[in-house]
Amino acid sequence: MGFWPRPPPGDLLVGRRPGISVGELLTLLRITKQSLARVLGQLMREGFVVQRIDAGDRRRRRLYLTAEAEELERTLTERQAARLAAAWNSAGEPAADGFREVLRAMIDIDDADRSFHSSTGR
Repeated sequence: MGFWPRPPPGDLLVGRRPGISVGELLTLLRITKQSLARVLGQLMREGFVVQRIDAGDRRRRRLYLTAEAEELERTLTERQAARLAAAWNSAGEPAADGFREVLRAMIDIDDADRSFHSSTGR
């Protein structure tokens, strides 16, 4: 994936929500169809994402990671988790508490609520 230094957000969201529709992905990312089309097209051409027609609504396209992309996501997640755990342990409890507070302060309540509900199917 030479076009992006890390997995793009669309790829990550498709992995977290297999079968997400293009419209749902646009809403979550808050980007235009044109912007998504460029990234999604690249991911599809490189064999990381496939789209399938929704059985209940043939107008809707559902997005899924390929087996290769699922393996890449698993590998990257494991590596990232190991690095985060090492940094967390190295920094110590007071720094970890401070980091949690910074992350909480960054959360946009509307986004947190929308993301939670979309991931739980509500």
